Amino acid sequence: MPMVFRTVSGAKAIKCADGFVSFPPAQAELNGPVPVVPPALTGTGKIGAAVVVTPGTYDNTAGATTVVTDIMRGEVVYIAAVGGSFTPGADVDRATLWVRDSATRDGITRRYPGNSLGVTRVAPVWTSSIGPRSYAQNDGIKVIDLTGYVTGQVDAWTLLGAPPATIDLSDGQLYISTGTVQTGLLIAVRAANSGGHADGDFLLTVAIAAPALSGVALAAQSYVQGSNPQPVDVSVAFTPGPWTFSLVSPPAGVTISGQLVATSTLALLSSSTVTVRATNAASAHIDATFSVAVVSSAGAAPAASGTPIPNRLNMIRGAGALVAPATDVLTAFSGTINSWSISPVVAGVSINAATGALTFSRAATQAQQPVTVRGTNTTSGNYAEVTFQMSVVIKPISLADVTLSIRMDATGQSGSGVPAGFGTWHIDLNEAAYPEAITAVWWRGDAHVAGSGPGTGYYPMIRHPSVANRWIARAVTPVTGAPQIRPFLWANDPTVGSTANVLGQSKAHHFIYTTDAAMLNPLTAMEFSAPSSALIQLLQMASDPGVSEPPARLMPVVEAAEFGVADYVPGEGYQLPQVFRNSPAAPAIIYGGGDSHPIWRSPDMGLSWRRPTQFGMKSQNCMGLAVDPLNANHVLASMGNNFTPNDGGLFRTLDGFETVAEVTAGGVQLPYTTLDDTAKCSHGDLMAVCFSGALSGRSQNILAFICSDKNDASITARSLDGGATWTRLTTNNWNVATLGKCRVAMAAGAGNTGRFWVSTTKGLVLVNNAWGTPTYSIARSGNVKAPAYVSADGATVICGVDGVGIFRSVNGLATTPTFAQVGTFAAFDALYISPADPNFMLAIIDDGTFPNLPRISLNGTGLSTFTRYGVDRFQVRPGSPGRTAGGYGSVSSNPNICNVTQTACLFDPGDVNKVVLTGKMGSGPTANNFFRTVNKGTTWQLANAGYSGKHQKSWGCPQGNFDISDKNRMLLNVYDSGAWLTENGCKSFESFPVDVLKSVRNAAAWWSTALNAQNLVSCGGALHPNGDVIIVAMGGYNSNFGLLRRSGSNWSAIANSQSIKTGVFCYNYAAPGNIMWGRMRSIDGAWATWSAMSGLTDDDMIAGMTCKRSGTNHFFTVSRFSSSTAQLIVKRSSNNGASWSTVLTLTYKPTSANAMVVFCADPFDENVIYVRDTTAYRIRKYDLAAGTYVTLNLFGSAGATPPSARYPRTPSISNIQVDPRYANVIWATCDGRAQNALFVSTDTGATWEEMGQRRGFGTAIASTSVHPLTGECFTSSDQGCLIIPPPYAQPGRLFDGLPYDNYVGLAA
Repeated sequence: MPMVFRTVSGAKAIKCADGFVSFPPAQAELNGPVPVVPPALTGTGKIGAAVVVTPGTYDNTAGATTVVTDIMRGEVVYIAAVGGSFTPGADVDRATLWVRDSATRDGITRRYPGNSLGVTRVAPVWTSSIGPRSYAQNDGIKVIDLTGYVTGQVDAWTLLGAPPATIDLSDGQLYISTGTVQTGLLIAVRAANSGGHADGDFLLTVAIAAPALSGVALAAQSYVQGSNPQPVDVSVAFTPGPWTFSLVSPPAGVTISGQLVATSTLALLSSSTVTVRATNAASAHIDATFSVAVVSSAGAAPAASGTPIPNRLNMIRGAGALVAPATDVLTAFSGTINSWSISPVVAGVSINAATGALTFSRAATQAQQPVTVRGTNTTSGNYAEVTFQMSVVIKPISLADVTLSIRMDATGQSGSGVPAGFGTWHIDLNEAAYPEAITAVWWRGDAHVAGSGPGTGYYPMIRHPSVANRWIARAVTPVTGAPQIRPFLWANDPTVGSTANVLGQSKAHHFIYTTDAAMLNPLTAMEFSAPSSALIQLLQMASDPGVSEPPARLMPVVEAAEFGVADYVPGEGYQLPQVFRNSPAAPAIIYGGGDSHPIWRSPDMGLSWRRPTQFGMKSQNCMGLAVDPLNANHVLASMGNNFTPNDGGLFRTLDGFETVAEVTAGGVQLPYTTLDDTAKCSHGDLMAVCFSGALSGRSQNILAFICSDKNDASITARSLDGGATWTRLTTNNWNVATLGKCRVAMAAGAGNTGRFWVSTTKGLVLVNNAWGTPTYSIARSGNVKAPAYVSADGATVICGVDGVGIFRSVNGLATTPTFAQVGTFAAFDALYISPADPNFMLAIIDDGTFPNLPRISLNGTGLSTFTRYGVDRFQVRPGSPGRTAGGYGSVSSNPNICNVTQTACLFDPGDVNKVVLTGKMGSGPTANNFFRTVNKGTTWQLANAGYSGKHQKSWGCPQGNFDISDKNRMLLNVYDSGAWLTENGCKSFESFPVDVLKSVRNAAAWWSTALNAQNLVSCGGALHPNGDVIIVAMGGYNSNFGLLRRSGSNWSAIANSQSIKTGVFCYNYAAPGNIMWGRMRSIDGAWATWSAMSGLTDDDMIAGMTCKRSGTNHFFTVSRFSSSTAQLIVKRSSNNGASWSTVLTLTYKPTSANAMVVFCADPFDENVIYVRDTTAYRIRKYDLAAGTYVTLNLFGSAGATPPSARYPRTPSISNIQVDPRYANVIWATCDGRAQNALFVSTDTGATWEEMGQRRGFGTAIASTSVHPLTGECFTSSDQGCLIIPPPYAQPGRLFDGLPYDNYVGLAA
């Protein structure tokens, strides 16, 4: 809207949107007034408040100036020749007044304007509170005069908010209808005028009306027995209203329906008070009363009607009192009866004298007996009698409530000739179907004999230790009746000639029980149920599908401060992913892969992590990932094997890596061997994949470029049918020499289905005609590590060239796009750009600072200013140095993140606020982490939950790392971060002081000072059962190891320690002061002094032992360090290593991928040992006394082979462990090429169960050990440590004390 101003000459100039309209300058006039200061109005502009008028001042040097000052309203004079002030009246409310001088000099008069002033009233003021108002419902219209609460003129009254229709406001009068109930309704009112407004409010309550008595009394009622009286309308006693009528403790036979009270006249009723209650919806009530009676008449004489009283036989004891319908008795009699009794009196049954209703207590068992009911007419004295039968029994067990099975024994008990976990009878009994608590159950395995009971044909059962309502069969000790284990209970009793419980037989069982307190002698004094019917069942071993526990639990290596923190799931970022990928179809699902493990998956943008099952994965080193943009479950993974070179491949999943299949081209594996050198395979982010089109819910066309970090080799593969079939391109394929090593591909915009941008080490490469004959060109040279930003239409393309700068193209659809630099920021090693907002950028700068944190820009395509936030923006783990009360870092924290080779970053393409970032290891045990932000990097939260990579790499059998006197103490030798101790059953761990241990190691005589800078690495250790002494084997990466000892809190080096690479410690379970490691031993009781053992060569190394708690234990060595691959020598000692004798010489050497000999000793029999066979998936069980062996095959009989569908590459056993308590339980692990890395046998190797589904596939197990006190299996790999329960029931498992899931496979 144009604004009008006046010039000094009175002419008007118009100000438009773009400035003032210019006029030619006025001609100078020699005479007339000359203004100096314009006139002015000063005041509030409120009606009734004085306004000061100040005339203008003028230059009088050339003559005096006469001034007349007027007050103007628009162009009309409001007050002429005003004096020094004036007071605005109501007539100018809402008007704008301005001041004008008429100045005269030399006969020339001119007008000069001054300022203006808007006039309004003084705003109204609410001077007092209305206060809450309460009214009764339906009390008419209530009026509140609001004018008395406000001072000042009110021009308008309004109701604020959304008042109900029952509220009205007019001219300051508030009208309230009381027809609707209101409870604490806030009524807000506004009084307003031109100067403003004032608001007031109050709480309104309209209460529901309470019922009241009408003053009409209810008449007393008296009825003749057997009559049919009319009901009484009780509403007349109350005022009208929407009341609910009820009776308060009515006499027998008196009922109410609506407002009508009825009285039954079947039975006599002495005069009784009936209380009627009227209640409103707010529960307010009032009572009225009247009396009622049922009186008798002499009538006909009592007689039996011929209808019997129903018998009550086999009533169930403990089911509570049973009140029979009165009609059971009344229909059995005729005539006039007004009194009922039982004659003679019978325990457990009573009768209501007035109504004839029978009550049975059922509190105690009762044999069948007669009950006689007498009906009497008290007027005449005549009576009649009718008899019925009753009995009370313990409810027998119904077969419908029983599930009978043979399953592994759940107590951990054993007996002579009975192995642990033996199979015996179990019953699942629906105890809820029985009215009394069952205290003992017995079973009989053949026909029931009348009169037999506990101890006379029936055997006891014991309750299952953890499964509710499950009972386990036992034999009986004849003298006391105490339950005991006997061989005949064991399924397939091995006793020669035994016919007990042979699987496949059909058996009949009967069951009885008692509810009495436990009594052992005499058993027959107990009262027990009648026998159940015969349960006939075929004998079969049963599993436990109903067990809800996870098959394995993660054992995160966390400090005490992290355990049990509310809303916090521990995790740690060891074994960092080097590549993150997600799909626009479901961006919250993230996949991550690293250099020594397969895939991790997060379902919630890094908030939590799980490890997919990965069945079909044959390698454990991720070289690249690509997720289908149309289907987040369709993913490609380029895999190698960091510890078994030349074992890689391209793998594809359709279910998020629960199952995996290798990609072949025409049935031939892709040539991954060309990507590796002779030492290790390639690793890193080295695959770029192009997707386009749609087919069956996923992309139809796929073009994959796969490179190596070892050489310039590459593989190009393409599918045009959604990944079902593939072709390898050998022409028009990727050329590393000219294009660089690829990292990631981005589609070139909607509609450009054959055009892609690929980030490489040599630049941003443009791929054209991807589905025909591909062509390649570098559009912007330099090292581009991160994905390029491509706009939806493809016109804008932005990338970061490491160390050079940020570059943008606005003609990305051109045949030859051009790029121009944006800003000057260039000091970065990788630049990540949000696909949702190209202004949001994150720079990784590996400049050696600490803590090394990323830089963030929110104006990356403009000013490109990057900010490095402080550590106080990063959440750190509980227990971390410098952690604040809010959980974030401080100056002493260490979230060291930026590392050019190990930092991965991923944006949410649908939510610009979300980013996930891996962190590089800082100092301290809690420093290696992932982070996520939901606010564009303003703050970063931990994103480790469920992720784990810390693990033990003990080379061999780590039996020494358990304390055999305390199941909760265990030593964990983490290869990447020293040794950790738990003393609370793996709930949390104590990290030994790295700086102290490193200093002691570096000063040790056996350590090379040239290696002093190496990280502290532990490969094994042992806990002395005295609770004090700890021994660890310490070294560095790719170095030998020596011994460090802790006593109390002091660490020292074993000066004469050998320098070898082994983690096997064996101490004598029967005499723990004797311990061995390598070729050394300590026999001083405190593990303080060590010496070399005679009788051993430099090739020998301690490898195993028997685990007896008393008597003589035997120790074994193997010739691990021999360079010969054609021979293995096993030696044995029976005197704690004082002397050794050779007990076995093999003509082959069963070594695993880590060069360890695959060997284990039987825990009890010094003549039984296990070694891997020449066929890698078989085991030889040697009898050293006989000089013979039997072959144990993971896949069946000795000649069986692995099924090719499940094991396309031959598994190779890498570790054998026998349960230290139960020699029939054997665990075996295989190297990472196997589809299943874990097996267990419960029958000494005759049969094996695959266990890969418990911990996932595709990852080699670095260490396996069995707890000597609980039988739990501990597996350790680059994807963390897991505890797997033993294959038998075991009370007090460490597994049960961990609150964690297993984080393997899909979440439950």
